[in-house]
Amino acid sequence: MSINTAIIFFDSSGNNTISKWCKREIASIPIYKHIILSASKAGITKFIFVGCSLREEIESFIRVERQIKCDFVWYKREETPHLDTVIDEEIPIDELFFIIKANCFFDYRILYMLSRVPLDDKIASVVTDQNLQTFEERAGNSNSAGTNVQNRVRGGIIAASPKILPILTPHNEDLSFQTLIELLHAGNLLETVQIKECLHEVIDSEESLVSSEKKLYQSLGSSSDSPILDTFVIRKISRFISTLFLRTPVTPNQVTITSLVLGLLSGFLFSFGEFTYGIFAGVLYFLSVIFDQCDGEIARLKYMQSESGKILDIITDTVVNAAIVAGITCGIYKNNGSGFIIVLGLLAMLGISASLLLTTFFEKKEGQNDSTDEFFDKLNNKDFFYIIIILCIFINQMIWFLWVMAIGTNIYWISLKVVHPIRRFMTFIFSKNKI
Repeated sequence: MSINTAIIFFDSSGNNTISKWCKREIASIPIYKHIILSASKAGITKFIFVGCSLREEIESFIRVERQIKCDFVWYKREETPHLDTVIDEEIPIDELFFIIKANCFFDYRILYMLSRVPLDDKIASVVTDQNLQTFEERAGNSNSAGTNVQNRVRGGIIAASPKILPILTPHNEDLSFQTLIELLHAGNLLETVQIKECLHEVIDSEESLVSSEKKLYQSLGSSSDSPILDTFVIRKISRFISTLFLRTPVTPNQVTITSLVLGLLSGFLFSFGEFTYGIFAGVLYFLSVIFDQCDGEIARLKYMQSESGKILDIITDTVVNAAIVAGITCGIYKNNGSGFIIVLGLLAMLGISASLLLTTFFEKKEGQNDSTDEFFDKLNNKDFFYIIIILCIFINQMIWFLWVMAIGTNIYWISLKVVHPIRRFMTFIFSKNKI
């Protein structure tokens, strides 16, 4: 069941500290902006701010941010709003909703996951590291009402039904998110959900702020990153550049186009077939790779991911690789004059493009992993490509690059997408016959 409404809760206890943390920045973006962008990406179309003292800042942000198409409702702090009144006035009786603590930093996927948790006989669900009962059993206190429950909850998001109203009413005057968690848990009305793979943390200290930003940047990597150069060199440079772009109107697609232009210029310089031009071409190529990493990072940090952007990124990678090989081929042909070089270049272009496109668009299904799949995963390592092109540039032997790419990449994609599936199918047939 989809949930379309989120109550952004600043506490009814007059706690001004929450508003201060809301304005602190993670990756150059205030936490209140992260909340709005994450929630709207998860399908939230109505935000209800309870006890908010940041209305002016938020409305200014909404006017600028064109991608947000949501309704906003405000309950001023001066009016001492009670959460039960807000729910009674704004939430239909049969509709689930989120209560999000105003200083909570989270991945939008958390909301998707919580919205799919069946409540059964409960009236709310919350994210935890482990089952609450397990904690209490370990502490030897299974009857505890859970005074330390909040310490075991990773963040400040609850998915609830309007049935929560009778729990709230007696505690309106000093209700905090922590109190709400404890009340629900004490009444055995809280469904706990273990979600460890997504960012989700209440920002209430410098330590939690730094930790969340660090986790966010660490999550920006891709499964296709190479274990050495991408991870320890290129990603570190790209994250620095991406951080600089966050305060600018630069879009991910603009960064992708920049990567494309740099790649095409690199191919053009390779086509001169001279050592000095090759050095500059290599520098431009790695700048293209860095900006290629930046586009995805900026898309994630600015909440601008899209299918069209993903497709543009794949097309750019393919065109840049083809341009590099074409440029190298032209440069060698100028010095060599042999038609065989053209054939070698075309084979290298075919192998690199086929390997990239096939591994991108035809991913293996879950449950199909075996030792051979793991072997191919290790072979699909961009470090090999980086090291070979760097080595060939510095020893001025780009023809070696063509030979390795023409032979190696074609063997790779043919083995991965033709030979290996046939071997797997034959193994399946033989195993059936034995039975």
